[in-house]
Amino acid sequence: MKSSARKRLGALVACGAALAAAATVPASSAHAREGDGPTVLARHLVAPLSLALNREEAAYVSQNFGGPILNIQSGHPTTPVYAVKKAELGGLSRHAGRLIFTVTGNSTPTEAASSVKMIRRGKVERLGNLGRAETNRNPDGDALYGFTDISEDCAAGIDPETFGPPSHTGVIESHPYGTTSIGSTTYVADAAANVVWSVADHKVKALTVLPPMPGEVTSDIAAQFGLPDCTVGHTFLSEPVPTDVELGADGMLYVSTLAGEFPGAGGVFVIDPATGAAEQVISGLSDTTGLAVARNGDIYVAQLFAGLVLKYPAGGGEPEVFASINQPAALEIAKGNLFATVNVLAGLGFKQRQVPFAQHRAERADGPNGKLVYWSL
Repeated sequence: MKSSARKRLGALVACGAALAAAATVPASSAHAREGDGPTVLARHLVAPLSLALNREEAAYVSQNFGGPILNIQSGHPTTPVYAVKKAELGGLSRHAGRLIFTVTGNSTPTEAASSVKMIRRGKVERLGNLGRAETNRNPDGDALYGFTDISEDCAAGIDPETFGPPSHTGVIESHPYGTTSIGSTTYVADAAANVVWSVADHKVKALTVLPPMPGEVTSDIAAQFGLPDCTVGHTFLSEPVPTDVELGADGMLYVSTLAGEFPGAGGVFVIDPATGAAEQVISGLSDTTGLAVARNGDIYVAQLFAGLVLKYPAGGGEPEVFASINQPAALEIAKGNLFATVNVLAGLGFKQRQVPFAQHRAERADGPNGKLVYWSL
């Protein structure tokens, strides 16, 4: 939990950095249905944390641990679309014939490095410099995270090397994970900055600074993170860590929040794009990495480590388990289907073998095995 909740999601990227120098294992474009589960469109993806679809039913998938953005289309070879060295690509969305994505470099304590770009007709253009906006303004710099009601003696018993400081304000850091657009404005969910940015005419503004997310320290959590017993029963304010942003049929923005290790601290916010006013509409989530909003208002949410895709019915009511599947991350709805990237961290524990993109295999016993799948709704 070191420093903040966003560190957990960031750690997933960090653990894959060693794999970036190796060639990406190619995806297979063959369709397959696994038992009673979803149809599989592609395999052997490297940390596919983001997904975008276009009208031709082609999918674009990010490979956040150093691989290129891939184009996956039924009946066609999987092809790389865009790649960079020493940076992470993610935050995919499609809008008005453009593929929008984010680029994250290495931040320092005083300078963030990230941007949002687009590809249109084969040309790449930067839409906005998110890192500069975070560096210059640090919108959550006044927010207080961590413990606010424990004694000095109790705080002294927390090991900053393993847990982080007992409390802290927002630091300068940017790690965008999700994008969507309305007209000429692109909205970006920035997991490290704890902000939803609005980007228009190359100008970056903080539309909404999401609030700290409270979670109660239980004895199990205290034991897991080596916290002293005096913290049990106290509230820890996690950084919200927005991981995805989607446009609903009602014209509102829907944003998922990871909110760290405390079970139940994550949720979903609805944000008015005209004013930035935010309201939390779903709570009680853990490890929330992506969401999708159906035209009728149903909300689907992916919980990475819980291995669940939950469906929240329009208008409220109890959620139901839509799917139980390993490591779901990104979700998108198109033409009556729910698409998802799953198994997103599988096979990342060792150096990859170099395999050319042109060499497709039906299966591999080793190596990364993130998948792109879909269910009929």
